[in-house]
Amino acid sequence: MLNHTAVLFFVLLTGSHYGSLAGSEDLEIQNPWDNLFQIQNPWDNLSTLLKNIPKKTEFPPPKFRLIGSRYFYIEQQIEQNWTTAASTCRQMGGYLAAIKDEEEAQAIIARLSPFVFYYVGINDHEIKRSFVSLASGKPAFLKWSKGEPDYVFHDQNCVSIFNFNDNDEGLMLGPCSNKHNFICQADVEI
Repeated sequence: MLNHTAVLFFVLLTGSHYGSLAGSEDLEIQNPWDNLFQIQNPWDNLSTLLKNIPKKTEFPPPKFRLIGSRYFYIEQQIEQNWTTAASTCRQMGGYLAAIKDEEEAQAIIARLSPFVFYYVGINDHEIKRSFVSLASGKPAFLKWSKGEPDYVFHDQNCVSIFNFNDNDEGLMLGPCSNKHNFICQADVEI
């Protein structure tokens, strides 16, 4: 009896997968195990990997706080290079942040530790001096610190925000390999 039950289960399982055999000459029958063990290409680039990180369904993501009209997370303890910071923000359910206007900039700066660099999601990787948001690809709001942007080094493409605590807070351009704290945003508005 047990053998008949196992055979009946197998017939039902394969029948539900393959459907009716009527008109089977038009059906392309595939083995259900063919796609089970596909392996992801290990050479995917960073942007592909960032896109493949599952989006969290909770909004705002945990640890993000309302600052002005948008949700942000400000990392105060861990320093990372720009690319790693971008990946960390994606894993948290957001994006490396871009600021939309002066009011939002002031609200964020008020929450930053003085004399500490924080990466934001603004860069000019594509076209030099054309600064865009990593999240949206749109031109970003720019309030530069005095003397910025200053291309002292050839690999300066990433933007950070710095609070000098003496009315000279603003954006600064630097190498993406430097390690700084960072700010994430929960949306793709900017």
